[in-house]
Amino acid sequence: MSKGSVQVRLDLTVIRDSVACFGSGEYAEFCAVMEVAGSQESLAKIDDAKQEELLAAYAQFLNSVTFSFQLVGHLTAELPKWSRIR
Repeated sequence: MSKGSVQVRLDLTVIRDSVACFGSGEYAEFCAVMEVAGSQESLAKIDDAKQEELLAAYAQFLNSVTFSFQLVGHLTAELPKWSRIR
C-alpha cells in the first residue's frame, strides 16, 4: 500500500448476535444484516392518499439513517423465452 492509501484489510474476527465484526481496534467495522419484506399490495393498486403515506414513511426512514447501507433486491418474475438465449 502506498503511504496515502486508505485501504485496510479487515478480517472477520467475530459474529455475535447477528453482527459481524471485521478487524479490531480503531479499524474495526461492524455489519448487520436485516431482512425486510415488502407489502403484499402493489403501490399501483392502492389509492393516491395511501401511496403518499407509504412513500412519506419510506422517505422519513431513509432520511433518518445516519450510517451507510446497501440495498439488495430480489425479484421473482417470469421472463420471456427469448430472454434466456445465451
